[in-house]
Amino acid sequence: MTRCAREIVVAVPTAPLSTYNAIAPLVSEIVCPDVRDAVTFAVADAYENWHDISCEGALAILQKEGYLYV
Repeated sequence: MTRCAREIVVAVPTAPLSTYNAIAPLVSEIVCPDVRDAVTFAVADAYENWHDISCEGALAILQKEGYLYV
């Protein structure tokens, strides 16, 4: 028996317009409150307070919040 998704919803906080337009025909819905039409694009530009963290730091947060089981 083949099973398929009824719909695909993509939800992201920010995206460049070109990526939004490329994904739109492939999915049922896109939720993206900050679509930017710019030559350069950086996710950090969409946030007032942005802090880079290491992979180890991200894993520690996920484990602390119960989203990662090691």
